[in-house]
Amino acid sequence: MYIMRVRVPRQCWIGRITTKYRNVSLKVYSYVKMGDETLINAYVYRSGSGVIKDLEELPCVKKLTVISGKDDIFAIRVVCSCPLSDVFSKTMTIPPVPFEVSNGVANWDLSDFDKVNIFNIFRDEAKKAGGSIRVVKKKVDGLTERQREVLRIAISLGYYDYPRKITLSELASKLGVSKASLSEMLMKIESKVIKKYFE
Repeated sequence: MYIMRVRVPRQCWIGRITTKYRNVSLKVYSYVKMGDETLINAYVYRSGSGVIKDLEELPCVKKLTVISGKDDIFAIRVVCSCPLSDVFSKTMTIPPVPFEVSNGVANWDLSDFDKVNIFNIFRDEAKKAGGSIRVVKKKVDGLTERQREVLRIAISLGYYDYPRKITLSELASKLGVSKASLSEMLMKIESKVIKKYFE
């Protein structure tokens, strides 16, 4: 899986707040462009009343509503103007939600950017807006190196094709393990991958 790390422009409140308050992180769970403004619903973690006060004073924040708050976690709704919203509009992409922002960086799964030309346009527009983008390969499957290698071999030999190109016994023989051991290993691998997929 590839993750796109977007350095959010400092003109955007989500970039400014998470950069100014290094211990604060946001989880944006909805992001809607409305004309020249954007409506963002988010959770603010490890914050204090100072963060909310600073948010109210930012020029890009048009309206701030604290939906709920307890201790150092707040649910907020923000209507704002943000250059990143314009990037989404120009590239006709929608940020995958929910997404987290900390230290001014948002992490997005690249599966929504399946066309290279859209990604390139997005990258160029983000740079113009004062942001930056870096793509990193991230192991998010929770597998050990051995499990990952067994899965890679099983896939390459057609074990997961329909119809299968190799039987469990044949695959076990190629891997030098018993059929029972391989069966158990594949069940563990499949369980981890499926659970991660639905997180």
